[in-house]
Amino acid sequence: PTYDPMNYIGEKPLDTLCLLTTPEGEVCQHYQDNGEDYKYQEGEYNLYRFNKSKDGRLDTELVHEGYEQYKTIEIKAL
Repeated sequence: PTYDPMNYIGEKPLDTLCLLTTPEGEVCQHYQDNGEDYKYQEGEYNLYRFNKSKDGRLDTELVHEGYEQYKTIEIKAL
C-alpha cells in the first residue's frame, strides 16, 4: 500500500490508497488509523482484506470498521 507523494505531513488528505501489485493474484491485509493517538485501542481503526484475482479484479472486505474509510482504492501493477 502507498499514498500520493507529499512534501509535508498533512499537505493532502489520506483518502486514496494505492495498492502496488504483481500480475499474479494476491491477498493482503491493510490496517488504517489516524496515527496520532491511542484511539485504536477503543476500536477506532479499519482493517481491510484485499484479494486481487489474476484477471485484475479487486475484492475488498472491511474486516473491522471503526474509522473513516478511503474514498478511493486504486491498483497499480509493478
